[in-house]
Amino acid sequence: MTDVATQKLRMALQEGLAHVRHLARAWHDVAQHIPFTAESYQTLSPLDVRALDQFVFRFSKLQDALGLRLYPALLQAGGDWRDEQTFLDRLHLLERLKILSSVEDWTQLRQLRNLLAHEYPDDPGRNAAALNLAFNQAHVLVEHLMRARTFAVAHFHLQATDFPMVVFPGPAGAAHGVTLRAATDVG
Repeated sequence: MTDVATQKLRMALQEGLAHVRHLARAWHDVAQHIPFTAESYQTLSPLDVRALDQFVFRFSKLQDALGLRLYPALLQAGGDWRDEQTFLDRLHLLERLKILSSVEDWTQLRQLRNLLAHEYPDDPGRNAAALNLAFNQAHVLVEHLMRARTFAVAHFHLQATDFPMVVFPGPAGAAHGVTLRAATDVG
């Protein structure tokens, strides 16, 4: 692996971890409102709206960071990147390498991200439902990052301490956060 590939991988992992830290803070800031209803969505305080905006922003940014920077960096570092591959081909390769749990999970998260990008002023129930789904699925997105992190540490001799595991809440309404740990950490 070249120094350039290593640096790209390091930067992509650091970016993902930064998004997770902000995502978790926003999650905690509005967790008392979960599950959202049409009524509770319409009566959020300006501070809660700001936290929700941050949550949606970081959810979207994390998924973009994974799909546009981290996954390509992993494939390039391993010599598996081919310019002629479609994004779907790359997702299937990531699934075979056990970096991605499933292409279907990724596709559903992408559809959710696109749903969150649209706000429906005339349909607060729809907005509330989208947010509930996002709060229930955010931990899955974080798990994708942790799988990529574990793969990078194990296969590219990165130091695990440079990319700490994160604690992120489980599905909305869960009483305890879950620590996302790899079966083995090398480094």
